[in-house]
Amino acid sequence: MRPNKTIDLNTLRNWDKTRLSLGFLILNLCLACNKSPLSSTIDNQEFPQVEKEAPHPQDQRQPTPNDFFSLLCPNGRIQGGAFDEQLAVSFDQEQKKIHLMIPLSSNRALVKAELLLPSPVFLDSRVLVNASSLSLPTVELDVPLTLFSHTPPSLTLSRLPNGEPIPTIVSGELPSFHLPLDDRKERWATIYWQNSTLGIYVNSDIDPGLRAVFPIRSPDLQRTLGAFGTIPATPFSNGGHLLLFSLPENCLQYLKLEYRPKGNE
Repeated sequence: MRPNKTIDLNTLRNWDKTRLSLGFLILNLCLACNKSPLSSTIDNQEFPQVEKEAPHPQDQRQPTPNDFFSLLCPNGRIQGGAFDEQLAVSFDQEQKKIHLMIPLSSNRALVKAELLLPSPVFLDSRVLVNASSLSLPTVELDVPLTLFSHTPPSLTLSRLPNGEPIPTIVSGELPSFHLPLDDRKERWATIYWQNSTLGIYVNSDIDPGLRAVFPIRSPDLQRTLGAFGTIPATPFSNGGHLLLFSLPENCLQYLKLEYRPKGNE
């Protein structure tokens, strides 16, 4: 026969107290963690929790019109050559402007100036000449974004000033007009515009010597926005620098909707 075991009553009471103390300890730990004993099951199901720590405001930020605009209409930099990483295309949503900045090898005969383009061909457009000796000389074509939502005016089709085809353009020519940059007309610009293509050519007093074309790309390098080229001199023409920009199609559609005439909504 199995011997009878004698259970001490005091031992049994002490055991119950121990279990009760452990239970309170677990409950307090759960409360300290702001969770119930079943919260792990709820968390796994991703149900909303009461009194959960709020996410950082930056994590809650919703995309803004500026984000959308920057995605569709990115800035662009030259990739390669002597002007590698030079900013060439810049959008200004606040002022509703686009800036094309063409770097130059020399600022001879140039002075800082702001030249308005002829109206109504380029309403509210201008050319800015930055001829400071302390920075890279540039000529900037500054036009309103509304330019691309309108039908281009009638301009004379032309090639490069030396008569050669315009690089990257299938037909080799675009509607254009000339604009003197100095009083003696030693330096001048040719402005090109057709639909979503905008460009500027500036002659140079220093022969670039090398014919080369470099892409202008978005910051992520995924989109080609245009091209920058150096055009060598010929016996009949000075060399120069050429910047061509092609507005991305989705950006063009956005601008046509954003700046459509009143009453077409």
